[in-house]
Amino acid sequence: MKTENESENATPAKGKSRALVFINLEDNEKENFVKNMKNKNTVRKTESVIKTFRAFLSSKNENSPVENLNAIELDNHIGSFLLSIRKTDGSEYEPDTLTSYHRGIDRYLKEKKSSYRIMFDKEFQNSRDILAREGKSTTQSGPTDRR
Repeated sequence: MKTENESENATPAKGKSRALVFINLEDNEKENFVKNMKNKNTVRKTESVIKTFRAFLSSKNENSPVENLNAIELDNHIGSFLLSIRKTDGSEYEPDTLTSYHRGIDRYLKEKKSSYRIMFDKEFQNSRDILAREGKSTTQSGPTDRR
C-alpha cells in the first residue's frame, strides 16, 4: 500500500528514525534543472561569443567545431581573433569586451566538457598574453570616438 507521500516513481529509504521518500529522476530532468539555473544573460552572451568566434574561424577556412580543435590551433585562433575583432565602424573593442569574449569561449568549452581551460592552462598562455597586451595597447592609445 502506498502512503499519500509516495508516488509511482518514489523509492522509500530504509531507516529506523524516519521514513524518507526519494523520487526517481531521469537524466534529462537533472540536465534541465541545471540549464534552468544558469543566468539567461550569460547563456545568451556565450552563444553570441561562439557565433562570432565561429564566423572568425570560418573566415580562416577552419570549419571544425571549436571543441575539436587541438590546444595549439585553438590558442593560435583565439589570439588572432582577439587581435583582429573590430566593431562595425572599424574601431577597437574595449579591454573588458575582449576579456568577455575570452571568458565566453572558456565557458563554451567547459559546457562541452572539454578538458581545456583557456584562462588557466599553460597551452593558452599566448592568447592570454595577447589579451593582456591588447588591453594595454587599447587603453594607452586613448579613448575611442564614441559618437
